[in-house]
Amino acid sequence: MADREIIRTERSSGAGWFIAGMLVVLIVGAGALYYGGVFDKQEADINLSVEVPKLGQ
Repeated sequence: MADREIIRTERSSGAGWFIAGMLVVLIVGAGALYYGGVFDKQEADINLSVEVPKLGQ
């Protein structure tokens, strides 16, 4: 009787590679926005004033 060699290979669904790819795309996109100055809002001067009406007078 001849010896038979059985080779098993498992295929992954690719979800891990998809998530890793999306992470890379997000990091590159965030870096492009950062270097483009989208997140640099230091020159904006925002003043917020709230006036509450006086009731019962």
